[in-house]
Amino acid sequence: MTNKTDDAIIDRVVEKAHREWSKADLTAIRDNLIAARDLIADPQHWCRDYFALDDKGRMCDAIEDKARQWCATGAYIWASEEYGDDGRDGVWDGDGFLGAAARLAYHGSIGIADVNDHLGHAAVMRVYDLAIATVERLIGERGGTA
Repeated sequence: MTNKTDDAIIDRVVEKAHREWSKADLTAIRDNLIAARDLIADPQHWCRDYFALDDKGRMCDAIEDKARQWCATGAYIWASEEYGDDGRDGVWDGDGFLGAAARLAYHGSIGIADVNDHLGHAAVMRVYDLAIATVERLIGERGGTA
């Protein structure tokens, strides 16, 4: 459930997406955003400063089998690799929606990496919720087709 502030953020991201996206596969983007959010929903599976960490706290690639913790972007990289391409056509892939939501939710110049590394897990979860709600609204505006 969103509040008025979050609804206004979603409206602005939707407006921007209408101007800039072309053939993005919104269903795949939504599914990957949900999978990524689920991956890091437990704070023990989330990290700061690196795309991913192994069980010893060492940096690794987000898509490596040994990865046990992911940042916001690393989780999306993992989901995109695990569940398939999201029809990227420039900025409007899942990371683009995360970045736009982060900048609007947290006042302008901040991006998803800054939210992840400086504002923490709860802020990352909020940005994921906003990005998912935005994509779901866009799917609805396309008449349920993505």
